[in-house]
Amino acid sequence: MSDASFARSINVPNHSQGDGVGTIFSENVFRNLRHATRFAIDIGGSLAKVVYISKVRRRETHYSCSEDDAGSEVISSDNQSGMSGHPEYSTGFRLHFIKAETKYIEQCLEFLKSELVHCTPKIMEEKIVKATGGGALKYKDLITSQLGCKIETEGEMDCIVKGCDFLIRNIRNEVFEYKKLQENPFVFHNYENVEYPYLIVNIGSGVSILEVSSAKEFSRIGGTAIGGGTFWGIGSLLTNARGFDELLELCTEGHSSNVDMLVKDIYGRKCEKLGLPADLTASSFGKTVRGSMDESMDRSKFSDADKAKSLLHMISNGIGQIACLYARIHKVNKIYFGGYFIRNNKATMHTISYAVDFFSENSVKSLFLRHEGYLGAIGAFLKGTEEEDLEKYSWDENYMFDTSFTMSHEESCRKLSNQINMFELDSSNSLLEPLPLLKNPESYVADTFDLAVDRQKREFWLNVFKKEIDRMYNLALEYDPSSTEKAESYRTLYQSALDRIQEQPLAQGSCSVRVFLNLNQKSLRDAGYHDIFLQKKQNENEAAKRQFVKRINYVFGLPQRDQLLEVIYGVLSGNFFDWGSSLVSKYFTAGFGLDDARNKIEPRPWLIDDFDLFDDALNGPNAKTYKCALIFVDNSGFDLFLGILPFALFLIRRNTKVILASNTFPALNDVTYEELKVEVGLLAGESEDISDALSRGMLLLAATGSYSPCLDLSRIDFSLVETVSNLETDLVVLTGMGRAIHTNLKADFACDALKLAVIKNAELGRQMGGSHEFSVVCKFEEATHEELA
Repeated sequence: MSDASFARSINVPNHSQGDGVGTIFSENVFRNLRHATRFAIDIGGSLAKVVYISKVRRRETHYSCSEDDAGSEVISSDNQSGMSGHPEYSTGFRLHFIKAETKYIEQCLEFLKSELVHCTPKIMEEKIVKATGGGALKYKDLITSQLGCKIETEGEMDCIVKGCDFLIRNIRNEVFEYKKLQENPFVFHNYENVEYPYLIVNIGSGVSILEVSSAKEFSRIGGTAIGGGTFWGIGSLLTNARGFDELLELCTEGHSSNVDMLVKDIYGRKCEKLGLPADLTASSFGKTVRGSMDESMDRSKFSDADKAKSLLHMISNGIGQIACLYARIHKVNKIYFGGYFIRNNKATMHTISYAVDFFSENSVKSLFLRHEGYLGAIGAFLKGTEEEDLEKYSWDENYMFDTSFTMSHEESCRKLSNQINMFELDSSNSLLEPLPLLKNPESYVADTFDLAVDRQKREFWLNVFKKEIDRMYNLALEYDPSSTEKAESYRTLYQSALDRIQEQPLAQGSCSVRVFLNLNQKSLRDAGYHDIFLQKKQNENEAAKRQFVKRINYVFGLPQRDQLLEVIYGVLSGNFFDWGSSLVSKYFTAGFGLDDARNKIEPRPWLIDDFDLFDDALNGPNAKTYKCALIFVDNSGFDLFLGILPFALFLIRRNTKVILASNTFPALNDVTYEELKVEVGLLAGESEDISDALSRGMLLLAATGSYSPCLDLSRIDFSLVETVSNLETDLVVLTGMGRAIHTNLKADFACDALKLAVIKNAELGRQMGGSHEFSVVCKFEEATHEELA
């Protein structure tokens, strides 16, 4: 494993390489700039960071129903493929973050000025730009003269604290630990549970240690003059390295043990009496000493690389020890490290982490941030956003345009050079919170398989999704034949996103099938598509609804003892109808129905077969009556009407309330909340069972807040979270590959949980121990009395 993969300073092309500022700062960097409403800037000695917020219009599908002569519904959409209706739009916010070398600040301002030409001088005079960092005062007059706006400077430490607090509370996989000896040394926290107080150790030229008592209170409790400036300065004296980056790169080639005196150099082995490992540094640069009797010293045996590595370890270890001591004094168990010195350098993070673990006896955690270089800029920006009240939104990282975290645990790692560093955050339509039914929300990890660790599996899934691009391209053209440009845009966006992951598996903080699927949805949306499966969903809904009454009569005409198995088979057979899978979509021809799907899937005993356990829970000697069941719905059509709804009615007949929760936004052929309301409402006019369940409040419909074929239970719509709690939900049902296999297969709940899915990828089935082309998972997990309490 090489230490060479660190985030370098960001270089931009020489101005002479192009024909103007646009060759450096372009609309591809400052996206949606014409709709920007507020700016902030953090100007350091080496790097400058710009943050701005823009309004974005999101095209939505408008669902409305009308009865034609044949009695069928018409769902209107935004496409023009024979569908009626008009597009609707919602307005959201997008936060943009750009980082480049400070020496290009003037060119950056020139570009901003050229793009904000639509703003009159009077409008610009009323705009306020928040500024922080050492260069805030130095460049204040330049910013004012170029943009004609007001500048308000903010304290650097205040901004760092505010920015850190925002990131750790809002961004998935923002926080990570570095464990060098693990197979995947990057241990990401899906969402960080903010516990006050905590420490921020900001390592610039010197070191400041801040204690954060709340979102609005902090104090500087200490620091040290031995920091990044010390490393750079002494490194310049000891080596021929030119610049901070060259010095760091030199470290990757060095071995500090050639320079440092270790415990084993003194004792010959570890010192058991003092509990000191053999490889522990006893004296930094201890092997370089020259005695009073030494006439000369062969300096050539100490390479520049070895000296640089020893220096890095010495300073990092000292910072880690000092931070740990402050944490112990102030009774704090979490330390967030950031600043120019860190920059995701493996040797730095390992040495700091080792020092904190060693001196705290593993009682204090050393934590790092993917976007730590933006803390000051984010904090300055938040200082001016009280009117927008950004705290009422949840934020989702737009991975399509993220070049900010370039760390890889593999030796072949792309280094960012000659480009600008950027990332974006999109606001959600609602506040998202963890599902209260999770056993331990803090340790919850949505993804079942970690593809960052297993390169072979990662390459397999990357190839699967790359092969799917052409099929999705054709489906997009089928949905809207009028625009090949949009389809080409989708193809380019998704291909480039997958290529980035192939080069940088940890760019998103985690690597999984969920990430690949989410990037596909974002690529479609950024290309201008909202719901390319709408027509297919409508056609399948119509076919399935015509069979609903017959299906209900059959299921509930069976002996009561046989009904549960039949409804579970119905859910599994319905789950076969997944347009996101090329392996099964080839079967979807006229006349292919639920019974045909049942004949395709694995017969019992299934790959994971806990049906008998679930049957015993409902029908055994100690049969349960659940108060409320939360069912996460997967696909439209046969899945919904002939699988999920009969299962829901089965539970309702046992006096269990049922919440059907579906995506807020389209994803493949998954049913959305708006569709669910329309379709179930129409079905109520034909089915007394559905009508009665709705009117009695036994069947409720809800939105998850998700746009993904997978399900991250740490980000659930607040309204659904409240409903789940109020109804004392005691059964969770997850259906489909995305929600029950790729995510949540290993999730632990504080209540009973049922996970149902057909595995529609034969290789995945084999990896899980199956042999059938379409293996089946029926996993039931019963909560203990302690968990229920």
